[in-house]
Amino acid sequence: MRAIILAAGEGFLLDGMVKCLVRAPHDGRPLLERMIDGFARHQITVVVGYRAVDVMQQYPDLDYVYNADWATTNNSYSLGLALMSPATCSRATWSSNPNWSTSWTPRPPTWF
Repeated sequence: MRAIILAAGEGFLLDGMVKCLVRAPHDGRPLLERMIDGFARHQITVVVGYRAVDVMQQYPDLDYVYNADWATTNNSYSLGLALMSPATCSRATWSSNPNWSTSWTPRPPTWF
């Protein structure tokens, strides 16, 4: 079974922090890490958008779907992207370039 974690949006009240990387106050672990532990027996796909590279850098072994329209769409659209992606989900391609934001190339979903 595959778990889909929706993490494409921007936390407007978090001063630009990525919501899924916010640390829980009682144990200091990022929220995404807690979700990964909760879905440990499942394949995990994370839908990213806002500051996607930050999330992907911190958790490079997960499957990702990129919502390029994260600023103008909602969770329904992000979920649709994840559901329409191939069963194995596209992985991001990283290069050795230290400038992560320009070396990251997501594969588009097959339905475009």
